Amino acid sequence: MSERKIFGIFLIILAIIYAVLFFSDKSSKELEKVFANYEKTDLTIGKNNFHTYISDREDKRERGLSGISNLEEGVAMLFVFEDENFHNFWMKDMNFPIDIIWIDGEKKIIEISNNITPETYPKTFTSQSPSKWVLEIGGGEAEKRQIKVGEKVEFGM
Repeated sequence: MSERKIFGIFLIILAIIYAVLFFSDKSSKELEKVFANYEKTDLTIGKNNFHTYISDREDKRERGLSGISNLEEGVAMLFVFEDENFHNFWMKDMNFPIDIIWIDGEKKIIEISNNITPETYPKTFTSQSPSKWVLEIGGGEAEKRQIKVGEKVEFGM
């Protein structure tokens, strides 16, 4: 292989590394800025840990993850409700797919809606059984991390 080809491959690899680092850092800063006034908690499902923003008021629940450009793996939003009930979600102003994890009053996963895309708006999503908490993570992450219905969810609330 010629030196020119090796140099070209080297430049491509550098560009890819830079893009990954730049966009990863950008999304972290975006989340911290947008959700600066949100409480945070660590949440665990089996061996899976999530850095979680808490939506515990109507205005926060209404906004959800809308308007941000993406969600890093291992980052989530936990919607907290006063009562165990049927809670509706939609993809208004969303820019990326999500998995919606429905959690009952005993902190057990009762349902998972996988890879919900922004194009589904204005359709609403709800669980088949009442939920007390709802967790949103990046689309496909539940399957990738092998999160299953029936698993317990641990968080400080």
